[in-house]
Amino acid sequence: MKNNISNYMKLLFRRSVEEATPQQLFQAVSYDNPQILCMGDTCRLAKQSGKSYFVPSYRCSVEECAGKTEALLEKARQVCDNVKGKTDYEKELFFHDYLIEHCAYHEDTGNWQAYTAAGALLNGKAVCEGYSRAFQLLLNQEGFDNYLNELKVKKIEALGHHPNHEELEKILSWRIRSEKVAIKDIKLRTFIAEGNSRNDLAAHVYDITYGSLVPHVDNLVIIDDSIVRGTTLRQSIIGILDRLHPKKIVIVSSSPQVRYPDYYGIDMASMDQFIAFKAAIDLLKERDMKDVIARAYNKSKDQVGLPKEQMVNYVKEIYAPFTNEEIAAKMVELLTPKGTQAKVEIVYQTLEGLHEACPNHTGDWYFSGDYPTPGGVKLVNQAFIDYIEKVYQF
Repeated sequence: MKNNISNYMKLLFRRSVEEATPQQLFQAVSYDNPQILCMGDTCRLAKQSGKSYFVPSYRCSVEECAGKTEALLEKARQVCDNVKGKTDYEKELFFHDYLIEHCAYHEDTGNWQAYTAAGALLNGKAVCEGYSRAFQLLLNQEGFDNYLNELKVKKIEALGHHPNHEELEKILSWRIRSEKVAIKDIKLRTFIAEGNSRNDLAAHVYDITYGSLVPHVDNLVIIDDSIVRGTTLRQSIIGILDRLHPKKIVIVSSSPQVRYPDYYGIDMASMDQFIAFKAAIDLLKERDMKDVIARAYNKSKDQVGLPKEQMVNYVKEIYAPFTNEEIAAKMVELLTPKGTQAKVEIVYQTLEGLHEACPNHTGDWYFSGDYPTPGGVKLVNQAFIDYIEKVYQF
């Protein structure tokens, strides 16, 4: 299929297929092969004499595509020349930093190249999809499927000297799968919505691609940049992903747990809206440790009249008794809708991992509580007092 699309051909199916099937195949080829630039966003199914033809759409001519593809692969090779002798982690970090430094986010959504690896690597302008496709291409070029290939070799060797065709085909067909399972309406932004409308937005902002998973067999791993309130997970994401019937849903947050308000430009939620804070409070209640809450409140209250330079962030004491994993497990309980069949797990980036990944960007106060100015400590102190006096019940 990949070769036929690259050659601008129609695909002939030997039997009739459902309308959704060619679209799924079309998307799978596109996601697995970021070097293919000619593919459009849609396809259609043409039927004649009982046979079905898959007819993809194309973005540019054969000649233009060939030229851009050659330039793209050459650029990818040049970038990969810089990582020879590095560890896998160092290679990934280099590719990440290279794209950040050499590509700018492109607001012109009408430019199809911005959605491709060519937009990021050749033009230096791309939307999120262009960044991700460029990153995937660089990883592919550098052989990041080597582990899977080694596993295939071991499985083939275990078959003995005379494996049959079916056994070989099954092993060789293994691949690292990535799918566009959830599709977001980019016109809707839940984070910046007012509280009363956020829940309704979260319930309508996503849709899913049916048929992308093997029901009750596949595990589904999704990546989120951060989890602040958990509104979108609770009201939308977990529920709609569960319709695909995965065996397990693993939510990976690329940021650590967001535990404290940010007072330097983003008006984030008050203390009682942070899902990490709610989880810690619930754990203290469940384990008969309400005295921790009372002590933190009394200490915070006692320092109200002090100069802000002398204040201490006692909200840290709310989290101190628990590991990151304990808080994450409690968050799963709070965020998983009733009736969810799949097992749900949340895995967070660690604070140490964040510092290692971003050594030149040290701002971490919304994760650590270590505010860079005394004013931040004063405000979080008051936010905690307000929570205790207006929301919490001893």
